[in-house]
Amino acid sequence: MTAENVVGMCELLDTSSPGSTFDTGPAWKGTLSERIVQFLTDSPLSPPAEGHDEGAPEAPDESPALTEPERIPAPKPPVEDVVERLPRDPQRLVQREVDDVEFIVINHTAAPPITPLQTIAAAFHRRLPGILYQFFIASNGAIYQTQPLMEVVDGRVPYIARAINIGFAGEFSDDIPTPSQIKSGRQLISWLMEEFPQLTLASIRGVNEFINHTSPGEQWLQGRRWKDILIDAVRTGADPTTTAEASPGAAADPDPKAQPAAAVQTANEMMEVQGGKEGLLQGGELDAQERHVERELVARPQIRDISHDLPRHPALQYRRRQLAAITHIAVHHTALPPHVGPEQVAQAHVAEDLDRGKSAWSGIGYHYFIPADGEILQTQPVELRTHHVDRHNSYAIGVAFAGSFMNGATPLPQQIHSGARLIAWLMQEFELQLTDVLGHNEFSYNATPCPGSEWLEGNRWRDSLMAEIERVQNGIPPYHYVLFPSDESMSETLTGASHYFDEFKPVAGTFLEDALQARYVTLVGAGTISTAEAERRLADAGVEIDPLEDSDTISATHRLLQLAHDGRRFRSLLES
Repeated sequence: MTAENVVGMCELLDTSSPGSTFDTGPAWKGTLSERIVQFLTDSPLSPPAEGHDEGAPEAPDESPALTEPERIPAPKPPVEDVVERLPRDPQRLVQREVDDVEFIVINHTAAPPITPLQTIAAAFHRRLPGILYQFFIASNGAIYQTQPLMEVVDGRVPYIARAINIGFAGEFSDDIPTPSQIKSGRQLISWLMEEFPQLTLASIRGVNEFINHTSPGEQWLQGRRWKDILIDAVRTGADPTTTAEASPGAAADPDPKAQPAAAVQTANEMMEVQGGKEGLLQGGELDAQERHVERELVARPQIRDISHDLPRHPALQYRRRQLAAITHIAVHHTALPPHVGPEQVAQAHVAEDLDRGKSAWSGIGYHYFIPADGEILQTQPVELRTHHVDRHNSYAIGVAFAGSFMNGATPLPQQIHSGARLIAWLMQEFELQLTDVLGHNEFSYNATPCPGSEWLEGNRWRDSLMAEIERVQNGIPPYHYVLFPSDESMSETLTGASHYFDEFKPVAGTFLEDALQARYVTLVGAGTISTAEAERRLADAGVEIDPLEDSDTISATHRLLQLAHDGRRFRSLLES
């Protein structure tokens, strides 16, 4: 770097810092630059002057952050790409070039190490287009790619726009990362330095070396100084042997069944440095607004927005409403076979039906739709005042479950699970209570069977939904998780083996991070990583595994149906 690289904050951001006289009037920027040039010229670290004896001995520099080793080719470590499985708005991300990358910035999540990655990503997603990190290193050393290398959530803040950000799971005020995390960090950084030759050991910085911030923890630059441990590991290619002894509080294998001791801080702590409408530094000062991290416990679930793809009336439009007006969530059933999707429902809602005394609507009346496979679909923006609960549309969000829940029928387990995650998150976003979640027929002036005769009587699926919402809110891990390799595989098996899921009511999904929290996992597949790798990670987390891969002769669907027929939850496990 040269004196030309020293710029004022006003040259990077829309701010007056460091003052109007920096580059005008007295223009003290010029004076500062001259002093820097003079210092560099007189410094023993400056390049030798013409005629200087280059063979003369120089004082050794023993700083691990500045001593650059000869580059040794570093292979790419095992990395699971979960970019498309985390909440994000790709169209809002900022593109950059390879030459823009100047730093590797280290973060801590400031959350319990067992906090699911989706929860952390959702916390960032409330203020940014997605998670800030390009990579995430779990407490067991697993590396996840969370954003593309050439995309950033902000194009103006230097430590984001010009850096590859790596998040380490944990809170390092007193402890430091586990040996597995340091090893994975060393492997990842070594590979990144190979991919980006402009990066050096001096490029490795903590967030707190750019801004007034606690990340990556007090132990980064003082105390146990895990910056030195990490840089030394990268420089020597050797993994530390004393990390575990130096950090008695940072167990290498945290109890996956433990409850988070505090609310998830993650993005809230990071966002303290980002104020203003778009979450950027304004006026050179930190945003001092208090953030109530207790509301970060529920992650934003994966939601697919299909609202623009559904049939709409060519002339009618729903009115908008203030989000602050939302005080209730209305639960519906479609009163149709569960395979009938939102497209057909939207067509029926848009159409005029004189026989029923129904006028034409602008579009589908529900804001969210939970089909039989448990996917969460957004069918209308919540700021629209749609038609779904007579006399209460101005303040209620409509959530519809596909199916007709009459005469003993209830939603499928995956619908209950997904609906509960959605509703728990909506309750958090709009500061609602369980008493604010009502079935359609519980609203005044709405004498209707919706959401089915089994809502309040018979099988009382209201109780099942409310219990699952509370489980999600309390962060209680699922008892039994069926892990699938893809959404297509899950959808096909849920349909074909519905009897098994009706009988045992496991949680079904495709995200390994969720499965790691369960007590038992039926392993059908694991998507982007091998089944063997998934088994290793699950075993390391203390999860009991029942392998159930498809084979050439027997499908997972057939095996699950056979288990249901035999009255058994697992093939190879005994429930304790």
